Amino acid sequence: MLKPSHLFLFLFFCINNTSFGFSKIYKRNNENPTSLDHNKLTGRWYLYMDTRGEKGKGNTYGDIEIRSNGDLLDTLYEYNPDNEECKSYDIILRPLSSDPSPESAVEFEIIVPSTTFVLGTQKIVYLNDDPADGFVIIHQNTMGEETYLVATRTKNPSDQLTTIETALLKLSLDPKKFTKKPTNFGCET
Repeated sequence: MLKPSHLFLFLFFCINNTSFGFSKIYKRNNENPTSLDHNKLTGRWYLYMDTRGEKGKGNTYGDIEIRSNGDLLDTLYEYNPDNEECKSYDIILRPLSSDPSPESAVEFEIIVPSTTFVLGTQKIVYLNDDPADGFVIIHQNTMGEETYLVATRTKNPSDQLTTIETALLKLSLDPKKFTKKPTNFGCET
């Protein structure tokens, strides 16, 4: 039988040697936000997994910035390792006009900038806003196709998989229906 002092040391050793920081813990208050500081979305995001079922060799990442009119500009970069080709394109994420506070909206129209064609909508359903280890779960509806996307701040968030899967389950989403994307970001500079 362990003495209380040994039990304390054992627990301290176990806690001290885990890789779970505060950013790697599921937080219920990050679920289905009703408002959002758009500054928390700016910066680089890597597509980690989605429900589209596409198993590609390359991957996509994006850089988000806030424009002066409140829209978010998302410059996306796609890499195809077969021909070592990089493609980049912009999309606009415009807060839905029906939102009473567009500057803190959680739902956006996806717009092609050159044509102003609306591709569909995106809604933030979970956001861990840690600048280094954060991740976002997005519900997307484009051209009648509903998908969920998980984007992360890190290229290979394998140490966050448990937290991401917990968030998916809490949102009644089956992690087994998500396809992990390769971590080959050949376009990245």
